[in-house]
Amino acid sequence: MRFPHSYPFAMFRFLVFVFALALGLSHTATAAGELPARPNPFTFVTDKAQLLSETDAKKLESGLRSYADNNGTQVVVVTVPTLDGRTVADYARALGTAWGVGQRNQNNGVVVLISAQERQVSIQAGSGLRSQVTPALTDRIISQEMAPQFKQGRYFAGLRAGLNTLLQAANPGSAPTQAPAATSPATTTEAPVASAPLDEPMEQPSSAPFSPGMSSPTPSHRGRAWVLCCWAPWR
Repeated sequence: MRFPHSYPFAMFRFLVFVFALALGLSHTATAAGELPARPNPFTFVTDKAQLLSETDAKKLESGLRSYADNNGTQVVVVTVPTLDGRTVADYARALGTAWGVGQRNQNNGVVVLISAQERQVSIQAGSGLRSQVTPALTDRIISQEMAPQFKQGRYFAGLRAGLNTLLQAANPGSAPTQAPAATSPATTTEAPVASAPLDEPMEQPSSAPFSPGMSSPTPSHRGRAWVLCCWAPWR
């Protein structure tokens, strides 16, 4: 007995399967594309949410670049408008892995992520800094040094204070120098901050070389491990 409609029905099911597969692949690609692209040339401050003045961003960039050159440890600051459904901790770890933050054989990168819409901040460190950058330390940095300033819209002051403590903890032997004060009214604060190796801003050429561990614009991140540290809202 022949069923003339069996072939069209089978083809219909096949087309539904292909469509579902394509939709799933498209969703995966979109999710992967939600992360900001790795800067090229590489920068240590990526202010997608525009929370910093240009002058203050350059100050942080100069200090973090100098710190990486002198100590090898790479600390990046990234602000994003929204987390697009991710948790702030997962977003920060994914960013650290995708960008290859830290020296490959040391796993000594740190990502400081700020989300403007969700009003959350996370500090995620590579496994090579497990003993120096602990959950207790990052929780204290966020709750006592960053969040109080962020609540007032003083993002540079909060980052400066938090980074001062973070950089010294990551490399206790690093020689501290006084961090520069904020220059724009939106980020100026009279609150005292810790001394830290954030130097005066230096002009960086547009084709500035990659710092140690950033020698390739498309590095392999296989085997890179990240340790869950802390995150918090600052509402």
